[in-house]
Amino acid sequence: MNYRLVAYLLGKLCMTLAGALCIPLLLSFAYGEGCWWAFALSMLLALAIGKGLDIYGEADARDTMTFREGVAVTAGTWILLTWMG
Repeated sequence: MNYRLVAYLLGKLCMTLAGALCIPLLLSFAYGEGCWWAFALSMLLALAIGKGLDIYGEADARDTMTFREGVAVTAGTWILLTWMG
């Protein structure tokens, strides 16, 4: 199994989730809520993890994906979404 390809795809997904956290962060600022720091911390943590996975897997990103990598990316996506949600 190509672990670098799986890490690359999960890193891109994690950075996308960090970008999606910008919306609740901006809304928290707009409505003056005091919990903006939770969104900012989650966004920075997701961005750091995503960038780390992206850098690790960048070398073999152009390889073909087999069934094994597809299953690993799907499982990793569920884990990331459960952890961040």
